[in-house]
Amino acid sequence: MSDQSPLDLEIEKLDAEILKLTIDTPEETEAKKRQAIKDKKALLDAIQKHGKIGEKIHSCDTGKGIVIVKKPSLATWREAQNSIDLEPSKKHDKVVFGSLVYPSADEYKQLEMEFPQLPSNLYALCSFLAGFGQETTLSK
Repeated sequence: MSDQSPLDLEIEKLDAEILKLTIDTPEETEAKKRQAIKDKKALLDAIQKHGKIGEKIHSCDTGKGIVIVKKPSLATWREAQNSIDLEPSKKHDKVVFGSLVYPSADEYKQLEMEFPQLPSNLYALCSFLAGFGQETTLSK
């Protein structure tokens, strides 16, 4: 006879069901591996084409794939910042789409639908690459 109470047995049963539902299937595991390979190739290509991570490009891992942005051009940055009539989310879009390296715009829009905070996060990365938040020293 078990020393476990009916409540303990119920908890154990529910834990087992939860575990079953949270473990990836073999197909999901393979899909994640394929996505990881695709993302790593894209990151390598971006580094080779644009430069170092943190200086010329940044990436954001969504869990469904990475998004890579490059340092925004001066024209893109100024156009977004000087657009008084644009609401912040439109400014974010202008900078992010002007800086988007990977994935394609269509794939990015799908990720954006799933992760509504993504444009703001990427805008922050673009801002950092543009020099915002970096220490600067002015001298005579």
